[in-house]
Parts: sequence; C-alpha cells; structure tokens
Amino acid sequence: MILLVDVGNTYLKWAIVRNHVIAKQESVMHRNRELKLLFQQIWSEIKEIQIVWISNVAGDLMRVSLTQWIEQYWQITPFFARSTAQACGVTSAYQYPEQLGIDRWLALIGAHHLVEGNVCIADCGTAITVDLLSATGTHLGGMIAPGITAMQSILLTETAALTKLMGNTENYTTLEFEAKNTTQGIWSGIHYMVIGFLSYLLSEIEKKYQQAFILVITGGNAATLQPFLPKTHQHIPDLVLQGLKVMADKHS
Repeated sequence: MILLVDVGNTYLKWAIVRNHVIAKQESVMHRNRELKLLFQQIWSEIKEIQIVWISNVAGDLMRVSLTQWIEQYWQITPFFARSTAQACGVTSAYQYPEQLGIDRWLALIGAHHLVEGNVCIADCGTAITVDLLSATGTHLGGMIAPGITAMQSILLTETAALTKLMGNTENYTTLEFEAKNTTQGIWSGIHYMVIGFLSYLLSEIEKKYQQAFILVITGGNAATLQPFLPKTHQHIPDLVLQGLKVMADKHS
C-alpha cells in the first residue's frame, strides 16, 4: 500500500492507495500539535505501508518530524514531492520552478489528469492560490491572496471593537447583503470578497485568452464557497492528493 500525505499550513490530509485506487481522504489539524504524538494517533493502526509520498508546505520541522516517525515506524524513507520545470505532462510557468509551492504544482498535475480543457484552479485554504492551466498542460501562471480565515484574523487583530462583537460563524450558510449583526456582516463581507475576486478573475482570463476556462476549486474553504459561485465549476477536494498519486504512479 502507498500512503499519500498532503501537509498544508493548518491541516494534514492523507489517503491510502490500494491497487492503484485512492481511498477516501482523511484530515486533521496539525497546527500547535505535538507532531510525533499526532502521527502516532492517526497512523499507528496502519501496518502495511510500503511507500510514502508527501507534499509539505509546513516547513522543515514538519519534514524532519515526518521523516523520523515514518522511518522508525515503517522502516521506509518517505519521498517528498518537489516542484520542477516539467512533470507528468505539465510545464511550469515559473522562471525558477522550485519557487512554485508544491501544493500548487501537484494541483496543476491533478487537474491536468482529471479535467479536460483549460482550467482555472482556485485552492481556497489558509491562502487562496489561483493557477491557470491550458488544455495542453502549460501552466500560464497564477496569483496568491489571503484566505477566508486569514482575512478574518487580520480584521479582528487590527480592530479591537470588532473583536469584542465577533461571535461563532460555524452556523452561517447564507450571504446577507444587509447583515443585522457584526458576525454575519464580517462573514458575508469576506465571502463576497472571495466570490467577487474569483468571478472577476475568471471573466478577465476568458477575455484575455478568448477561450473558456473551467473553474476548479479545492482546499479547506472550498465547500463553504461552492454554493455561492455563479459559474459552473468543479469541486475536487483532494486535488493535491490526486496530483501526488499521479507523481507516485510515475515513479513506481
């Protein structure tokens, strides 16, 4: 069996591949956790792992902790995916390809193998990254913006009065243009910003290239945004893991 691991800034996601088929994605928050204890809790019951492939954007401490635990528990050395100029049918737009986040690179590879046509990938997590991919596998570039949680944190950090009035947003599912309380106002305002950003960006992209682009959304906040997106789109929650599987298959 193969273990695929996608380590983001806040969450660690993983899936097992059996007979070339990826199983359901699992996830856990890793921020501010004792890492080796966390790995023990989530993986100690999995005994038959032969290969581990990892996408890691959480830094060197995470890389070292993962390597040590995996080598000790399964007696194998994990592979860490790297961004390169070309891989799995995709060509990077970056002059220095290694500077492209590995999560973005794997999302491009995953989208190229799962979606036909030109693609606009929006990964809505701690940050919102947007990348364009032609139908032929050419990365056209992208951009980075703050994510929903980051925008909310910045707003509350910089405005003490709002912090005192801010409540729990977990039960909000509808956007209110005329919000009647501070929590709803902040939640709706930030979501409108993200939706407007994606809608405008997609419109401008299609004007520039005179071609249709399929919007593909992924990341931790994608499900929250999905009901409000005005254009037909695809939601692929495990896009980075799918790209990691393609890379692992190529090297198997």
